[in-house]
Amino acid sequence: MDRDEIICRFKSIQPSKRGGVKAPHKPLLILFSLKKLKIDRFRLVPYTEVDERLTELLEKFNPSGSTKNTNEPFWRLTYDKVWEVTNSENLQIKSKGRVNKGELRNYDVYGGFLVEIAEVFNNDQTLVVEIIQMMLYKVFPDSKHNKVIHTVGIQSLINNT
Repeated sequence: MDRDEIICRFKSIQPSKRGGVKAPHKPLLILFSLKKLKIDRFRLVPYTEVDERLTELLEKFNPSGSTKNTNEPFWRLTYDKVWEVTNSENLQIKSKGRVNKGELRNYDVYGGFLVEIAEVFNNDQTLVVEIIQMMLYKVFPDSKHNKVIHTVGIQSLINNT
């Protein structure tokens, strides 16, 4: 997969909307996953860890204060063709493609960027910065960008370009 195709896939990711406000769930999960990949060196992350950390991030950055369903972005990023979920064969897919949070926890499910995307991210730091900026601009006003970057813990990814 080349750089342009990766950019196209991430550009096409649409945050869900509630009351006209874009939800930060997918962008925050992507930013957290970039941290895990580039700083912590883990491509796949257990859903239990994603649930804990994404819940914390949503408590700080979810403008509507609405749902903190971490299972939705974790599962739905697979539809955006940037993400994979492992150990998912026992999950029961509900109506509208939903999965149960408890099942994600009980079946030791992991998620992360597709291998071919992770490889490009590991070799192209400018692309990583571009994706970070893209995710920030999808849902956050400029005034919140630095706070999101520092809270997620990805400032070193931005500063190393």
